[in-house]
Amino acid sequence: MTLGSIGRAGAVGVLLLALAGCAVSSRRALDPADRTPAGGRDAVVSVVQERVQANAMQAPAATAQFSAGHSFASGALAGAIGAMAQQLVAESQHNETLDFVMPLLDALSDYDFDGKALQASSDGLARLPWLDVRKVSFSKDASDTAVGQALQQSQAAETLFINYSYAFADRFASLQVSAVVAIIAKRGSAAHPHADAVFLQRFTYLATLPSHSRDYKRNTLDWANDHGRLARAAVDQGLLQLNAMIQRSLEQTPEQADQMRHGDIVNVGDRGGRLVEKSEAGMLLIDPYDTWLYVSAPPQ
Repeated sequence: MTLGSIGRAGAVGVLLLALAGCAVSSRRALDPADRTPAGGRDAVVSVVQERVQANAMQAPAATAQFSAGHSFASGALAGAIGAMAQQLVAESQHNETLDFVMPLLDALSDYDFDGKALQASSDGLARLPWLDVRKVSFSKDASDTAVGQALQQSQAAETLFINYSYAFADRFASLQVSAVVAIIAKRGSAAHPHADAVFLQRFTYLATLPSHSRDYKRNTLDWANDHGRLARAAVDQGLLQLNAMIQRSLEQTPEQADQMRHGDIVNVGDRGGRLVEKSEAGMLLIDPYDTWLYVSAPPQ
């Protein structure tokens, strides 16, 4: 695999979830009057990517910047791919092949992220009976067009969309699992459905290798070792943690949502945010992009 092939595959394989960007800020909490709307809700779980994203040569800050797109899920991130390629060229000076990535991709080739994301969402929504979710479906399309079509076809008053992704980052030292959750009323615009979201929030779970190495080749081997044992465990835990955060976010009041954003500023490597809580298992931050960021403690 070469830099050129990464670039050609990137339009499909390297997709980052996006909040609605400049035009729409996150809706941090449900209106208490809209907790259980007449007519109930449907839910659509989506995963656009076909395999784990390998956009790992970007710095975390750049990843966050590229995440601020203008649609529910951004599929036009050629800039992110270009940044990865430029950094690799700058470090290697000779258009080095990316064959070192293949053992990692092979180790995760049979990992059923789609199925696990759907199951985690279904289990999580079942713990929130007041949401009145009557049907859960799955889609490989999270575009505005697909969202608009789902709204029009639904018989429910509102539809809850959960769009997942997972990706290696920070020179393959970290693995992140992300979700964007939106609840949109059926009246939503067909062209820009997220503009009528009554709830819109992004969540990210971040797991880091215990070695904290900056050697990306060593990191890929560590993740790939033993049929991707560490990577699989990190993604499994990430899906569980994401759905715990989603449940907490949906249950909280607007006042509780605001209070979460007044903690001390904490930096964890190249990332940081307002500290919400900390334990031996990890810490929860609200990052500068208003994302719920859970940083897991490295495995021992």
